[in-house]
Amino acid sequence: MELLANLGSTFVSRCMDLLLGRDRLKLYVMWGSQPNADEIGTFLCLNVKVVNPGNTSIFFERIEAVDRNGETYFPLYWGLKAGHEIPPKNNVVGRIPCGHVAKPEMKELRVYDATERRYRLRGRGLRKVVRGLIEEIDRLEGLGFEVHSRKTRERRKSTS
Repeated sequence: MELLANLGSTFVSRCMDLLLGRDRLKLYVMWGSQPNADEIGTFLCLNVKVVNPGNTSIFFERIEAVDRNGETYFPLYWGLKAGHEIPPKNNVVGRIPCGHVAKPEMKELRVYDATERRYRLRGRGLRKVVRGLIEEIDRLEGLGFEVHSRKTRERRKSTS
C-alpha cells in the first residue's frame, strides 16, 4: 500500500511539473525606427521582442496578426525566419514595417513555435503601441515626409 501511495504521489508531482513548468514564450512590442538595408535613411516599424524564459530551446515558426475586423493576415517580418532557434533564457527581436501594422490596425499578434503552439499578444498594451505608431506616421506625413507608399496609405484611409 505504501509503495502504491509513493508511486501515486510521484506520478502526480511529475504531472504537475510538466503542466506548470511548460516552456512559454513572452512577447513584448514597441515602435521605433530602424536603418534601411542600404543604411541610407530609416523606416518606422513595430519591434517584436520574443523572450524564451524557459529551460529548453524553442523554434520560431511564423507570425500572424489579426486586424480590427477579425481577419487574419501575415505581416512582413524581418529578423526571424522559420526554424530560428530561440535558446533558453534568451530573446530575439524582429520588425514589422509600419505599413503592415497601420493599414489594418492590428489588434492581436500571434507567434507560433515549431510545435504549432500559439502565443498571443493583445489588449491595451498592443493597442497603445499601435496607436503611438499611427500617430507618429501621421505626424511625419504632416511634416511632409513620405513614411510608406501612398497606395498603402490610401487603403488605410478607405478602411477607416
